[in-house]
Amino acid sequence: MLHTRLGKLFFAIFALLTVFMVTTAYNEAAYERNLQYLKREQYLLEVAIELRERLPASLGQVERPAGAGAPELPGEDLQPIVLALCEKYPDTGIGYYSRKLDRNVAVGPAFSPALLEKVDDPNIAAVYETGKYAVTRGEKSALWDGKPVLAVHYPIYQAGQIIGHAFANSKIEDIETAYRQDLMYRLGKITGAWLLAAAFIWYSVKKFRNELTQFSAAIPQDNPPPQSHAFPEINALLAKISRSQSQLNDIKRILEQITNGFIVLDGANRLVYVNEYARMRWQCPEDYPGRPLNAVFPEAQSNQFSNELGRIAQEKAPRKFEFQSSYFQAWFSFSAHPLANGAALFFTDITQDKKTLEELARLEQLKLVSQLAAGVSHEIRNPMTTVRGYLQRLSLNASLTEYQSRFELMIEELDRANQIITEFLSLAKHKELTLNPLDLNKVIRTLAPLLEADAAANGKTFQLHLYPNLPPILSDVNEIRQLILNLVRNGLEAARKVKVLTYLAEKAVVLAIEDNGPGIPEEVMRNLGTPFITTKETGTGLGLSICYSIAKRHGAEISVDTGSKGTTFYIRFPLTEPAKA
Repeated sequence: MLHTRLGKLFFAIFALLTVFMVTTAYNEAAYERNLQYLKREQYLLEVAIELRERLPASLGQVERPAGAGAPELPGEDLQPIVLALCEKYPDTGIGYYSRKLDRNVAVGPAFSPALLEKVDDPNIAAVYETGKYAVTRGEKSALWDGKPVLAVHYPIYQAGQIIGHAFANSKIEDIETAYRQDLMYRLGKITGAWLLAAAFIWYSVKKFRNELTQFSAAIPQDNPPPQSHAFPEINALLAKISRSQSQLNDIKRILEQITNGFIVLDGANRLVYVNEYARMRWQCPEDYPGRPLNAVFPEAQSNQFSNELGRIAQEKAPRKFEFQSSYFQAWFSFSAHPLANGAALFFTDITQDKKTLEELARLEQLKLVSQLAAGVSHEIRNPMTTVRGYLQRLSLNASLTEYQSRFELMIEELDRANQIITEFLSLAKHKELTLNPLDLNKVIRTLAPLLEADAAANGKTFQLHLYPNLPPILSDVNEIRQLILNLVRNGLEAARKVKVLTYLAEKAVVLAIEDNGPGIPEEVMRNLGTPFITTKETGTGLGLSICYSIAKRHGAEISVDTGSKGTTFYIRFPLTEPAKA
């Protein structure tokens, strides 16, 4: 609820301010305490310096080695000096510490022989290590009934060496007591002020919450917002919010009714809004708000989609792009528009449009091929028929018996050429095939003499590497012959060596035709199999188109591996039955 969140916000601010004020009170009280400690330290330093100045010059005899002649200065000669100084500075402990004797020699204001015992205070060592005065705090002081004290230890030099130190200390309970009183006083003022402020804030929040409750109840029903009597200053704001809410509702109704997808993303590609069409088309869950796009739609993880979103964020300019979804088996057209913090995406399913364009392009090609084929078939078949007739007559001539096999070969080749023309026409029309089990190796061996002769005539090499006991494939023998002849002759025209291989792959019989030519250019590879696309000066570009059509009619797949060292065409025919090991 809005009013609940608003109340929590007010109390959060109140709590933060309270913490701030209490912290400030503690800091100010602590600062005052530290200042008092500094003043006390300065006072004790002055007392220690004055004691050093009052000590007699013969004090150095205490530091003479034993047997040097001069007697040690007795402590009772120093005690009157210390006690006199204690009268001048009441509530101050004063004394002299001998380094050689490693004990206090004179102590005041309360003297006791027990105070002249060896002092075990590691802090005193700092005076002799640094040669400077040291400030220490003792938790228990023998001079002050075991109460904490602040002490200053001031080094005394004789002949360039430290022979001892003067010290002054005093109880610090007055400083700590003043600190606690000051802190309680400050906290008391803060508590009183904030109790009054809390009462006022609570009253104001309660009234404002009631106003917002009425306003919130009116918005879902598209009612005009109630006027605030307690806070008339916000009436203009309430009216503006109401107008904006009405406009947003109208826009949302439009977006929910359109037949295109609409998605809004934030700067981190998290979903902000998905309209009904997109939710239904992409099966979007109800809890999508705030979730990453690629978590809700895994398809968005593709490189293309991610790159497009990255460009929108970087360029801050609208973009249009198409995206193919393998999950939905569909094409989508996107229109993306950058926002201040994110992007808005409109998309349309253009799968049917793609299919229509592909079909129109295919039909246009077939139309062109059919027109060309009609003229070519008429012009070529007539002279071929004449040549075939004369060859048949010559084959009946008894004087030409020795050429009988050659006549038969020529007639067979003319018949094959006629068959190729017939197959050429298949590009322009759908052809019903009768597929029978076929031994692919047998077809290749039958064609091998002809292909070897073609290679030898041009000074080139033709090789076979056939897999033994190859399983049969369902195919039309004439179409497979044409496929092999087209691909091998293409290879012989492009390279000096062509190799034909067969082998078994997973659930497929593979026919591979490999050459050692310079490879196929990239621009040709993009349109491979398209009629009239060729790299040969005298080629028509129809050979590969026919090969792709034959493969398609046989349910086979053609893939190409090309590079500077050669090109290999792979034709994968599906197995009619599982291969035997």
